[in-house]
Amino acid sequence: MRKHAFLLILGVLVFVVPFLGIPETWRATILFSLGALIIVMGLMFRFSARQRERKDSEIYYEENEPRKGETIEPAE
Repeated sequence: MRKHAFLLILGVLVFVVPFLGIPETWRATILFSLGALIIVMGLMFRFSARQRERKDSEIYYEENEPRKGETIEPAE
């Protein structure tokens, strides 16, 4: 949940920075860097989600085989 909280804080900062009394050059630099951080965080979320999907799809299931000597009755 840390990543989500960090992304939320970045979004709030992007919303608040224009209303602060910061000079225009500083404001542009701050907004640019916050935007870049939001993009990087979004990419990190996407890559981590893909890795989780790959890990889930790599689970192999083995079919159960009947024990030797047991007979299987056909389903009706």
